[in-house]
Amino acid sequence: MKGALLDFCNRNGFLLAWRAKGIESLRDKIETGRYADLESLDDIIAFSIVIDTLGQEENVREFLKNAFNVISLKSGNTLQDERSFDFDSTRVYCRLDDKTGTGSGINEITFEVQIRTLLQHAWSKITHPFVYKARVYNPKAGRLAAELMAQLESADRIFAQFQSVSESVKMVIRRDMAASSNITAMIDELVGAGIIPSELRPENGKRLGENIYAAIRRDRRDDYQKAHDIIRQFIVGQKDVFPRSVSIFQLAIMALHEFNLLDYGSNRRPKMYYVTDELISLFPNAAAIKNKVNIV
Repeated sequence: MKGALLDFCNRNGFLLAWRAKGIESLRDKIETGRYADLESLDDIIAFSIVIDTLGQEENVREFLKNAFNVISLKSGNTLQDERSFDFDSTRVYCRLDDKTGTGSGINEITFEVQIRTLLQHAWSKITHPFVYKARVYNPKAGRLAAELMAQLESADRIFAQFQSVSESVKMVIRRDMAASSNITAMIDELVGAGIIPSELRPENGKRLGENIYAAIRRDRRDDYQKAHDIIRQFIVGQKDVFPRSVSIFQLAIMALHEFNLLDYGSNRRPKMYYVTDELISLFPNAAAIKNKVNIV
């Protein structure tokens, strides 16, 4: 069970937690009067798959359905009272197949797989010792746990729709962030036009735009559009034989260097640049760039 679940979680970037009930916990469970024997217990062994957002839950359910025999499922849809904000993550009860046909009985053991979001997992780890595993039940702690679960349930819904919800958020435009976004948009425009090969465009466009903007001399950032246009013209000038052995950022700092717009920071906090042999072979003037990163 653990091997199959761990492999799935590693492939999808999820956290897997697990535990087997101890003797004391088994005793408490049997004393509830709900079980006729040990075989009736459905969570002697329990796992928790910790997903990022609620939108990933269906993928986990589909995996469990294909990997194990799913006996039953409990989720938010099975809550008895909509006013309750108790721990209500999805719980899937599964069994293994007896693929060897030995009749060992291993296929009769039910194990529980909880599907939790990161927020639900944090809530469980923090509140359980004080509420559900406490020596004496504290109603105030129970109420606080419920209040927190209500807040996290709302937050989980927002995280699951983060991109669409963000469109309605009031925007405060900082000059540096707006300029960085414009640089990224300019690069994407050149990629779309076929001037910049698409494989050179980094996955993190936000960081690329910020790094290029930060490379512009501080005393020239008021005239940011000039630096923007110089970088664009320099990159467009490479369209006939575009250099694929250097990065877009390196081309940008080369353009800024050519027009004395490259920022070097201060003596106390110098700004360093990674100038490769490839960049110098393509643009010999790159050898004059100061504050080079030394990578051996």
